[in-house]
Amino acid sequence: MNIIDELVLIEKIKERNEKAFEILIKNYKNYIYTICFGIIKNHEDALDISQEVFIKVYFSIGTYKNEGFKTWISKLAVNLSIDYLRKRKKSSNDISIEDHEDNLKLATEDVEQKVIKIMDEEKLHLYYNSLPKKYSIILKKYYFESKSYSLISMEENISIKTVETRLYRAKKMLKEKWGSDLYEMF
Repeated sequence: MNIIDELVLIEKIKERNEKAFEILIKNYKNYIYTICFGIIKNHEDALDISQEVFIKVYFSIGTYKNEGFKTWISKLAVNLSIDYLRKRKKSSNDISIEDHEDNLKLATEDVEQKVIKIMDEEKLHLYYNSLPKKYSIILKKYYFESKSYSLISMEENISIKTVETRLYRAKKMLKEKWGSDLYEMF
């Protein structure tokens, strides 16, 4: 799902369109479950927390500011998972947050890294889509699909040298248009 489709979907959800919300759940359920399970380490509890995330999304979508939906929903999942562990600690003397501290720290760091990567990828998608198609295709295949120069050259029916040149020119155009910070991402 591209960013434009996602924004349209979010606007429909804000209007309480149930079909749009079902699409959102379908697209994000595995992603949210993975985050929750990474923190909680229990299948059933992660499923429950995942459901809570989507309920929270439904009722708080009006507060979403159209600034990286995947990041926003990830933070909800992380926060609800951590809250769950805290509540569980209070309700049971034999389970303490310290028992989960290492898992929680590793999972939180992992999720934070994923969120940062997702934010960077969203920005990059916007940037590379601003380029002429013959350059954006090369960037996408090389950086997002991790394809080699030779594979790209075969798929695009161009020489390896042309792949190198287009990649160089694409990065140069991005630097001129968006600044050196973006250029350093490549």
